[in-house]
Amino acid sequence: MAAERWSITPPMATRLLEELRQLSRDDPQQVATLQLTGRELEVLGLTAEGLPSREIAKRLYISENTARNHARNILQKRYWHIRRLP
Repeated sequence: MAAERWSITPPMATRLLEELRQLSRDDPQQVATLQLTGRELEVLGLTAEGLPSREIAKRLYISENTARNHARNILQKRYWHIRRLP
């Protein structure tokens, strides 16, 4: 159950990537506040393509648990970012 709580669906990942692109055009400083790592961006992109954690892990040569941890970190950072907006 806990793994489901932190899962990112492909549509959600696509939307997050679109938001990041829009933020980078409008206000590059706000993108920096998200502080996504390069690996988190890779996981987000592969998730947007519809790949499950197991396939993401294979492609990135990481464990499935690590792929899920990256997804959890993305969501936590996004939630923190939203809460800080005025």
